[in-house]
Amino acid sequence: MRQFFVIMVAMLSVSMTVMAQNVDVLYFHGKQRCKTCMAIEKETKTVVQELKGKAKLSVIDISTPKGKKLAQKYKVSWSSLYIVSGKGNNEKTEDMTRFAFSNALRNAEGFRLELKSKILNANK
Repeated sequence: MRQFFVIMVAMLSVSMTVMAQNVDVLYFHGKQRCKTCMAIEKETKTVVQELKGKAKLSVIDISTPKGKKLAQKYKVSWSSLYIVSGKGNNEKTEDMTRFAFSNALRNAEGFRLELKSKILNANK
């Protein structure tokens, strides 16, 4: 019975790790970027690195062919920040753009805390 319990706990731990890793943070930008755009990228990278594998960051230049394709998928036309969880029909997208532009440069700590919380709760 004890072995069964240990195995079940291990399986649950693995499945929660896999689920948490199913979060993509997408930062879209154009060729030219302002201070705020660069702060969004910098602070977002910091958060994703702190989460150590619980999310994956993609920095996407929408002026490239590959970037344009992804921008069309998410209906992005300028610098934007999205948290994407799930796949296929279960995909959930949260647009963090307005929050990012309001906070990344002037309230970096608040930005990082909120972004981290949103990422950690994306699969709930």
